Amino acid sequence: MTIGRALQRTVRILSAAGLPQARRDAELLLAEVLNRPRTELFSHPEREISGSQLHRLALGVRRRRRHYPLQYILGRQEFYGRVFQVSPAVLIPRPETEIVVEEALRTLREMAGRRLRGLDLGTGSGCIAITLVCEEPRLRVTAVDNSWEALQVAAANAGLLGAERLQLICGDLFGPLSPHQRFDLIVSNPPYVSPDRWREVDRSVRLFEPPGAVFAPPDGLSVYRRILREGLSRLAPRGSLVLELGYDDEAGVTEEATLHGWELCRKARDLAGFVRCVQLRPARAGAPSRSEQHF
Repeated sequence: MTIGRALQRTVRILSAAGLPQARRDAELLLAEVLNRPRTELFSHPEREISGSQLHRLALGVRRRRRHYPLQYILGRQEFYGRVFQVSPAVLIPRPETEIVVEEALRTLREMAGRRLRGLDLGTGSGCIAITLVCEEPRLRVTAVDNSWEALQVAAANAGLLGAERLQLICGDLFGPLSPHQRFDLIVSNPPYVSPDRWREVDRSVRLFEPPGAVFAPPDGLSVYRRILREGLSRLAPRGSLVLELGYDDEAGVTEEATLHGWELCRKARDLAGFVRCVQLRPARAGAPSRSEQHF
């Protein structure tokens, strides 16, 4: 079978499965099997595909037609200009989380000092922690996750991307840390979907991504509450907390933040206009001016 025919056939199968980007998915799957750039699919459509390559393509198509995430099939996802390894042990990095990185970097650049300490809660693939370390040379980050499998993925990414100022720890949020550790920045993309909204979640997410990184029973705010309750005592003077939010979590999280003694400094919106990130500081440090950054 030629490249051109294999591509057409793959597009038909994925389209019939209801995948919205069937053409893109087919091109990426075929390019991966051939170990060639996507452009070569069009410049040499007459080239024959070997039997082993067709077999590998069929396996990938079979998984993708069930809405298995393409990133897990390929084993990677781009994030903030870098390629991260991913597996079913970790949440797939998404563009919304790049907003969190932007706000965290902005916060760090406003801080004085030659050495800064960061904490990433629920690091998963390590995409936030590793990006911050690579972008801010003054920063050392402790990254915590309660999954050994996720930390193995994060460790592999740290090694591939040269994130040497990163410490990985297995445990539940602040639990594994020394009582005396303090941080200039705490950042987190916690699970924030209420279980009763299970059917609203994209099929590929609810079926194949780690549920502990997606759902936060009973109401979607439980992990936020823990971070807000325990985080005040973990910040260094003039430190900040940066959180990713679900698309409709702004009111709930800001209310919880006020109840637990935090002040809102900034909030950042995604392209659809939803607030997807907030920067908070302890209220006792003074009342910072409120502002918004639009993306």
